[in-house]
Order: sequence, then structure tokens, then C-alpha cells
Amino acid sequence: MEAFVGHTILNITDERGQPAHEGADELVFTFSDGATARMWHKRECCEHVYLAEIVGDLADLVGSPVLTASVETQDGGSDGPASHTTWTFYKLATARGYVTLRWLGESNGSYSESVSLSFALAAPLPADAEAELEMAEIMRERDVQYREAQAAREAKAARYAQITARYARRT
Repeated sequence: MEAFVGHTILNITDERGQPAHEGADELVFTFSDGATARMWHKRECCEHVYLAEIVGDLADLVGSPVLTASVETQDGGSDGPASHTTWTFYKLATARGYVTLRWLGESNGSYSESVSLSFALAAPLPADAEAELEMAEIMRERDVQYREAQAAREAKAARYAQITARYARRT
């Protein structure tokens, strides 16, 4: 969770790219520097892990650097020999507000109910890749200029053909 601190969240979505919501099986965070983070559970068999509740407003996390980030788990106990729960609380705060993502894991007690978190930094561009991107932009601009000039030449030729045809009809 410490990896979140100092990063600015741009977007929080579910596994299908839809806005994050209670009941989601996965959350994906996109950061302003290109880094990403993912909260999810790899299902084994007989367990269900999902985002049970969002306490606070997710909009408070977007567009402002994360100041604090922590995770806590709590054993929810069991309701008999075939039922067990685990709560996982991800707590994030920015200058705009504080949000707790409350995940619930349920199983028969034989399977993991944990939530996984992965954080991937954006891969820096190699120096020559940046130059290639700049050159590609220059080539695109030249291509646009060439097409505009070609269109102007074709319009001039069409106008000349019209004038020539009109003159030929008069004589």
C-alpha cells in the first residue's frame, strides 16, 4: 500500500473498465505518471471475494496525491463448520478526503479469502524512443501539409478544367 503514497490517481475502475462500484470483483487504479495498481482475488474454488462497501467518496481520491495508504485484515469468524469470512480494509487519503474500501471474503474455511494488490510503475521510454515519437509527429505534420497542398492543386486543376470547358463551348 505504501506504493500509493505520493501518486495521483486519475481513474478507478472495475475489471470491465466501468466506474468502481460495490460488488466489484476487481479494482484497477490508473495514476497520473502511468503507473497502475490492481486489487483482486484469484479464485480457487469455493470462495467469493468482492468489494462489499465503499466508505467515503471515490471522487475525493481522484486528482490529488495520495497522502496515506494502509491495509488491515480482520477475521470475521465463522457461522459454523462450512462458513468463514475475512474482511480486508484498504484505507486511502488525499487532501480532499478519506476513503475505505471494505472487501469481504467468504469461503468454507478451506480457501483463501485474501485480496491481492499489485502495483506497476510506468515503464520509462528509452531515450531513442522519445526521439522516434518526436520524429513521427514531425512526419505526421508534413503528411498533413502535403495532403493539403495536393488537395489545393487538385481543386485548382478542376477549376481550370471548368474554365477551359466553358471557353470551349463559347467558341
